[in-house]
Amino acid sequence: MGVENNIPVGWSETSLDEICSKVTDGSHQSPKSLKGGLPMLSVKDMGDLGFDIKNSKKISRSDFNNLVRQGCKPEINDVLIAKDGSVLKHIFAVKKEINAVLLSSIAIVRPIPQKIVPEFLVYTLVNPRFKKYILNNFLSGSGVPRIVLKDFKKIEFIIPPLPEQKAIAKVLTAFDDKIELLQAQNKTLETMAQTIFKEWFGKYQIGDDLPEGWRVGEFGELFDLTMGLSPKGDSYNHDMIGVPLLNGAGDYSGEKLDPKRYTSKPTRINKVGDLVFCIRGTIGKIVFANKEYCLGRGVAALSPIVSNDKYFNYIKLNRIINELTRNATGSVILGLSKDDISKAELILPARERLDEFSEVVRPLFNKLEINQNQIQSLTNTRDTLLPKLMSGQVRVKNIKHTADA
Repeated sequence: MGVENNIPVGWSETSLDEICSKVTDGSHQSPKSLKGGLPMLSVKDMGDLGFDIKNSKKISRSDFNNLVRQGCKPEINDVLIAKDGSVLKHIFAVKKEINAVLLSSIAIVRPIPQKIVPEFLVYTLVNPRFKKYILNNFLSGSGVPRIVLKDFKKIEFIIPPLPEQKAIAKVLTAFDDKIELLQAQNKTLETMAQTIFKEWFGKYQIGDDLPEGWRVGEFGELFDLTMGLSPKGDSYNHDMIGVPLLNGAGDYSGEKLDPKRYTSKPTRINKVGDLVFCIRGTIGKIVFANKEYCLGRGVAALSPIVSNDKYFNYIKLNRIINELTRNATGSVILGLSKDDISKAELILPARERLDEFSEVVRPLFNKLEINQNQIQSLTNTRDTLLPKLMSGQVRVKNIKHTADA
């Protein structure tokens, strides 16, 4: 059952179809792509707090309008749920108009405003205990897991009166708003660093006459590369014995490393400050390592030969991965090889210019790291508080509002 055994005073039992006027999904047909058309979004375009339409499919205006008439365009206050594939990975309420239509991999839930606050419904669904209940009881599909909507709409849970829903949502939204603001700041900081990189180094192409001391070389001349090698499975543990283990994108929390397991028999280990990134399945997710980790086969690490080069390496690695992904002969790159990174040809600036660049962008990366640490702290506090608020174990009047601290 999704309903708690002990219902707090004033709270009541309900089900999704009782408090929503619509529980459906997007289009089950995918029209022909049209370059320059209107966006058609799927679960792959979802993020934690909204959509990234940059690489979304585009369709003709006539196909778009037809899908709007079929109810595939979300409205403000709709709750959108990753329904197929990465089930429940992303759940958010629509805060402003989205000029896009949705594919069937996204569920569209329309709350009745007199019965439930959209943000409160979001926090109900992202509550880890409730997520586990949904995943254990409402999925089908042996290949691609998906939520069965006809059963999902009958899901049961408890809700407080509207004023308390609003108060709970306000507390938790304060954390998410602060996190979103810091994430936006980090995007701006990284864009600034990328712009400086382009201004300093992007004007020259291989084959051009280069400034004195500049030359064409290989990216691998700037670092030592460690490709991951998974340790034996019998060394894995959750008891913090040995070294934390990174195997891939599942060991990240947002943009921070967050391994779930340890290994007592580590194979290959990064250094503090190395660039750690995913090389299989999900490609990229480049971060500066805050401590030593055991590198499984899904990750690798760059250790700069000259410590000052770590910022240049970070930006150049991002660009190389983006280029490899964009120019892939297939639709998906399954993995990066050692040569993909080390043998990538580039223009190597003179040592003095590399050092100058590091000094210019260092404050940007320092601020980015401070923001990322604050994001992690806010996320941890929110995730600790959320299940207690959603069960009534902790009431809002007892909460000191820490998100603005």
